[in-house]
Amino acid sequence: MKKKGLYKKAVDGIFDAWKDIRRHPHKETIGVDGESIESFSSNAIRNIKQIRAELRTGSFHFQQLRPHIIKENGKKDREILIFTVRDRVVSRSILEVIKPKFAKYYSGSDYSIKRHKKNARSSRYNGVPLIAELIQRSLRDGFYWVFETDIKSFFDSIPKEDILKIISHEINDKALFSLIQEIVNFQVKREKNVSINNDKDIEGIAQGSSISPLLASLYLYKFDIAISNIPDVRLIRYVDDLIILCKTRGVADKVYIFVQEELAKLGLSIYKLNETSPSGKIKTRILNSRDSREGHFIFLGLSFNYCDIDIPQGKKVEFVEEVKSLLFEHHGNFLEKKKRVENKFAGFTSQYSHPHYRTRDSLFSLRRKVDSLLEDYFIANIRDILGYSFFKKLTKGQIKRLLLFFGG
Repeated sequence: MKKKGLYKKAVDGIFDAWKDIRRHPHKETIGVDGESIESFSSNAIRNIKQIRAELRTGSFHFQQLRPHIIKENGKKDREILIFTVRDRVVSRSILEVIKPKFAKYYSGSDYSIKRHKKNARSSRYNGVPLIAELIQRSLRDGFYWVFETDIKSFFDSIPKEDILKIISHEINDKALFSLIQEIVNFQVKREKNVSINNDKDIEGIAQGSSISPLLASLYLYKFDIAISNIPDVRLIRYVDDLIILCKTRGVADKVYIFVQEELAKLGLSIYKLNETSPSGKIKTRILNSRDSREGHFIFLGLSFNYCDIDIPQGKKVEFVEEVKSLLFEHHGNFLEKKKRVENKFAGFTSQYSHPHYRTRDSLFSLRRKVDSLLEDYFIANIRDILGYSFFKKLTKGQIKRLLLFFGG
């Protein structure tokens, strides 16, 4: 039987890639074509067939990226680049095909990409929950000095030529390599006379593609190996966010210097120790995780108080604001909005519900807050519809019964 080429495997894997993409929490995010995951799914079969047809005839090309400015609570605005849904589907299929080709670049310290290694000790988790479990285990093993940092402008600083050179050594399929080149050599669709961060249009790699974490892993492979070879340290990296767990403060101080030296070889850098970034955060710290006052740290959206893991306060506030936005800013009737809120809460709960987390009280508190917001929204609208004088006659118990009747 003739062995399938990588390009053919990528074409055949499009539907499975779409099943992964459609679970993305931000279903309303749109690319330059105005298509969201939600709208794409309404004609998913037709759209998937169209993508396959274009790939088979060699007429498929990645589209330009849509720039989008994120407001960060009064802090410095941040620009992100958004791929179209169809491009995200294709890049996800490409990722699944090429991952095995780059298995030898897995350092053992990088958890950016799901990997299933044969004969390895199995874990119940992957991704962030696995990382949390590994951090807990390391802290209990005596690696309680934590060096945390992230790399400055990481994706913007990765040289395209270096990445493509690494990929070309492993990918011989010309058609597939051509598509990967398009992802790396992305183009941005900007409005006329707009010149925000134009360097971003020609330097580095974009973050929104499914293969971006893999490209990051390839570029940081040598860095991971260099750090992991230091005695008495454990490196845990997720793309450009990393912590290095050490047994002593002295080792942590040496690691801080060594990390700067190794990243400099790659043209990368970190913020200085305790330096405040433009976003107002301290990105690089060394701390004793057993210190009850100053040992608290946040990594990948989790709050670590030594081995106890909870939801960061900022995440709780952000979630409540998103619920308010769904209720008071989006169109739709009460039942539609309630369903959206419940789906959002279910997604949030699944993210923070793992046996080795201690998030029970936080999730109960947020559940009460969500119920209160739904009740307030319902009452405000009933009052507006029925009139205050009629509404005043209803007892609190009757209001509750009315809310339950309407699905509240």
